[in-house]
Amino acid sequence: MDNTTIKMETFVSIVLILDDIEQNGFEKYLKELQIYLDCRYSDYEIIIIDQNSKSFSSSSKEDLLTNTSSVRWISLAFPVEIDVALSAGIENAIGDFVLLMRPTIDPVEIIEDMVYESMQGTDVVIGIAECPRTLWYKIARKLSNKLLHSIDYHIPKNATPVRCLSRRAINTVMRTGHLNHQFFIKVANTGYPTKNYNYKLLNSDSLKKRTLFSGIAQSMQLMVFNSTKPLRWISLLGVLGSLSAFVFAIYSIVVNIIKDDVIEGWTSMVFFSSFLFIILFIILAFLGEYIARLLNENSNKKSYYISDEETSSIMLETDRFNVLHQS
Repeated sequence: MDNTTIKMETFVSIVLILDDIEQNGFEKYLKELQIYLDCRYSDYEIIIIDQNSKSFSSSSKEDLLTNTSSVRWISLAFPVEIDVALSAGIENAIGDFVLLMRPTIDPVEIIEDMVYESMQGTDVVIGIAECPRTLWYKIARKLSNKLLHSIDYHIPKNATPVRCLSRRAINTVMRTGHLNHQFFIKVANTGYPTKNYNYKLLNSDSLKKRTLFSGIAQSMQLMVFNSTKPLRWISLLGVLGSLSAFVFAIYSIVVNIIKDDVIEGWTSMVFFSSFLFIILFIILAFLGEYIARLLNENSNKKSYYISDEETSSIMLETDRFNVLHQS
């Protein structure tokens, strides 16, 4: 595709999440990314979100910033969830289109196609790739899809953290409250045109397999932090448990009137009492999660803190426009 004139007018921000990653592999990826961007865009920036990584020393970071242009290295004070790290990236990005990528995992070749799709009117482009998963995870995910759909979780199957967002999509996401634990759902529910983009991972072996336990934990997190429907379901379960206890109480009275010997009901009594306690503790667990959610949202603590920010010694022209009129 010939996008020469469009490329010259497009300011692209690339957000990379830096975790514990091998230094040589990251430097090679970053160099390849810069060459790729230099050949296609006159205006771009590379934002590195460093989650307190130990892979880079101060000297190696300084050398990287000296030899690479248009890089902003943002160091977070402490490790955070990927949702929070990505939100930190888009909050500090100033490009017309922002791409969220994982270094050494997502190929740089997807950038041009995803930006082109965004420029054609698709404000949110979602990366789709086959990720390593266990058999039990696949089974559990199929069973949990209906529950997740009930809370308006409509993120496509095999969606990766890769996203290409237009400026108005970013503005909408940032205006809709807390990003913590909700980033991908907020992006998917902006109301703007959305499209899937299929690609192949560059290095899938470096990813941890999604397991049954990680799938259950993720589903619980999504349900608790993105909807109050589970609370309604648990409340309904509590009402049904109370009704069952009332019926059993009436039954025990009737049995006591009809029979003189009530010892034979001891086993069923213990079993039913245990069942009610299970329901009770499930309710308490969910209530505890929601109380924690309310405390987090009402506190003044930010989801992340920037401990340091450094930029390349070579940056782009200072007299450029950093937003397009049509975005």
